Amino acid sequence: MENLLQRRTGVGRVVTLGRDIGRFLRATHQARERSRQRQALARLSDGLLRDIGLTRHDVAREVTKPFWRA
Repeated sequence: MENLLQRRTGVGRVVTLGRDIGRFLRATHQARERSRQRQALARLSDGLLRDIGLTRHDVAREVTKPFWRA
């Protein structure tokens, strides 16, 4: 009986569930970090945005992106 923490792929390779979970957790962390950074960007003052070369329009476009989109 195949180990419960493994599954076979169509070509016979064994892919561990742990690796899949690790990828999922990394992707989740990246999405949350992106969301946090976008929220911080939205809170910047107009003066700070001007200092880094961004407009409110640039910020609005960035913060309305879905959390999974880079």
